Amino acid sequence: MIFSKNTILKKIKQNLIKITDFNLSSLEEASYDLKLGSCFDKIKQTWDPISFHGLQIEPGSFVLAKTQEKITLSPKIACMIFTTSSLAKQGVDVIQSSSFCHPQTNNEITLEIVNHNSQPIIIKQRQNVAKAIFMEVI
Repeated sequence: MIFSKNTILKKIKQNLIKITDFNLSSLEEASYDLKLGSCFDKIKQTWDPISFHGLQIEPGSFVLAKTQEKITLSPKIACMIFTTSSLAKQGVDVIQSSSFCHPQTNNEITLEIVNHNSQPIIIKQRQNVAKAIFMEVI
């Protein structure tokens, strides 16, 4: 079962879900908005800082980036990550295959960003880029 807004808040208060930089305005009816963090990797094994102007993603290119938030899950909670509809409408995906966060996850989420558009796209640090949907593991 997917957690509602109230259930997510309850689990946070019980320390069963921890989200660094938690912001109540990022909490929606059944998800939590995750923001682009401060570094990216264009598959050269080096995490580079994202400039003040944002991260430009060329058409067809693939970039790894991290979320601003670190998520910690208890042994009985998992979550799945999805692209925000605003980026999807621009032809950008932030998750290619590894959208599942196992119970006891304790880190930033690595985003697998691809620009399917024919034009470059700029995403900025702290921009909402993904949604986390939480669920109980039984």
